[in-house]
Amino acid sequence: MVAKSRILDSLGEKALLLPQSVTAALLANDRVKYYLTLLQAAALQATSPMEQPPDLTAERIASGEPDASLDGVPARSERRESGELYIPEISRIHHQILDAVALMLRPIETAEGDQGAAREYTARLQRLAASAPRFDGDRVPPGFMMSLASVDRSAGDSIHLLVMDLHKALNRLQAAIAEENVRGARVYGIEAADRAAIEAFQEGVNATAHLKFDHPGLGTTATRAGGRLVIQNDIGTTDAHVLIVRVDDRSVTVTGTDVHPQRLRFFESMFERYPVHWQSVHAQPAQKLLAGEAFETSTGRLEAQTQDQLLGFLRFLGSRIVFLIDWNRARKRLRQFVGRTDAIALLTWAAQENVGHRAFLELGGEELIYEAVRHSAGLSVQYGERLEALLGSDVLLAYLKYVLRTASRGLLERKPPALIRDEIRAELLRQFHSIQEIVLDLAARQSDLIFDLACGVRDGLLYTPSGADDRRLPRLAARATRLEHQADDLVRRSNELARERQVPDLLTALIARSDDIADHFEEATFLMGFLPRIDQAAPVLAAVRELARLLVDGAQELVKCIAYAPLIRRGAASDDVHAFLEAVNRLVAIEVETDAAQRQVTKCLIDEVQGAREMFVFPELVRYLEKAADQMARSAAMLREYALTDTIGAW
Repeated sequence: MVAKSRILDSLGEKALLLPQSVTAALLANDRVKYYLTLLQAAALQATSPMEQPPDLTAERIASGEPDASLDGVPARSERRESGELYIPEISRIHHQILDAVALMLRPIETAEGDQGAAREYTARLQRLAASAPRFDGDRVPPGFMMSLASVDRSAGDSIHLLVMDLHKALNRLQAAIAEENVRGARVYGIEAADRAAIEAFQEGVNATAHLKFDHPGLGTTATRAGGRLVIQNDIGTTDAHVLIVRVDDRSVTVTGTDVHPQRLRFFESMFERYPVHWQSVHAQPAQKLLAGEAFETSTGRLEAQTQDQLLGFLRFLGSRIVFLIDWNRARKRLRQFVGRTDAIALLTWAAQENVGHRAFLELGGEELIYEAVRHSAGLSVQYGERLEALLGSDVLLAYLKYVLRTASRGLLERKPPALIRDEIRAELLRQFHSIQEIVLDLAARQSDLIFDLACGVRDGLLYTPSGADDRRLPRLAARATRLEHQADDLVRRSNELARERQVPDLLTALIARSDDIADHFEEATFLMGFLPRIDQAAPVLAAVRELARLLVDGAQELVKCIAYAPLIRRGAASDDVHAFLEAVNRLVAIEVETDAAQRQVTKCLIDEVQGAREMFVFPELVRYLEKAADQMARSAAMLREYALTDTIGAW
């Protein structure tokens, strides 16, 4: 950068003219951007006609171009059969572009004399002017729009690239000749009435500037040009990403250019609480070939009702600029895990919460999350896969918000990056374990239903039916059916979780097994409905009642097992571990006792019963109860494996 003192020392009286020359050059830059946008809009209309052609009246007025006839250029443009475009006034517009670029060169030539940069810029302008077609009959040959407006340096030089380079040089020069510093903004040639607007804008910039961390950018310059205050911020020093604010009394015009249309839409969306009227020139994907990665322009206009509203808007506007730095890069990184809409929603949330995304990028972006996955034993997500399969969409979005917030706060508090990464990893495990707790909660609710069903069987066997029309057992069977349907609903919810998220196989199998237990009890209750119609030999009934009592004890131990399992995973006290293992072993022992009880029922049937109905109902009833006991023992074994085996890593 050329220091102001060096300029004054080397140029003498010429330096007195430099501020006016820079101001004229910046006005010329505005006009060039308008002309390029106008030609791009005309080319798009010619190749893909729209019912409502682009209207760039606001952009023309904002740029200082007085010729209103240019407003009709897009509507009159068309594509000829030869493939050439017809754009009225193309030759005149092109000459105006070249003249404006030459005007941008003047202060650089004045400041740098015969130094190399000025000569290089001049040579580039001459080459580009010489290579332009003649535009006979306002015809534009194929490929010209790309050579004019491309921002892809690998494709060769263009007027647009030259303009961007000159604009950067002018920004440096403008900063060098600044007469004073207003809260960090370098200003010259302003009036006393401009100071409040500059201070408000810069107050907003400074309020959030820390969120860019070590990234360059957010330099502000301000001057008067064309009879109004012009404020410019370099954002993140990206070539085609420019933001210019013009303040004329209580009218504010904000003009942004960008090669990423999504970022412009995001920028516009941040001002919903202000009555800003936006007008954008949107490129269409099919026409990208016309100008490489053609830039887009968005112009917003606010007519403030009061001075306070004007200053409030400028303050808010300044505070939002930091969220544009590396925005597209952050969006692409988040797209590794969520869809396009959710990625933008996350960045919108980060801006609304003044969290930002730069810290996330500073710490490695998507690698920050993949690292958390890799260091969490048992979690498996590869590049290109979505964490949604692990956490589910809602939990994933909450986790990504946590990552953005934790990264930002951590760097602002100067925490070691390793500590921030550990916090992000711990939260991933916490979210994953919270999913397991949801499944275990479903299992706990199932175990409560199983206990109710077991008690129903026990109580039903204690009834002494008053006759064949006694309704107590049918009512008990109907209640058992309702409980079993509730257990089915819990299984469906568990399956939905398993489809959406990475739920351990042991837990999904546990839910399914618990549902089988409920089914067995429901079938047993159904068979009990036949008891009033058969001979109930006392020894047989006593043996079946003993079996039912054991199952109630088993169901109670199953409730304990499921209640203790998550505590063991968190590193429970030794008493809790002992209680858990005791419940597991008691369930296994009860299963052995039910085998003995089943054999006792069989012996009593042979000794005491001869009727066919009895020989069918009691063995079937006992068979279902024994199945329930066996499944409860198996569930206990699964819970022991889940609680004591490192299936997903430490908590």
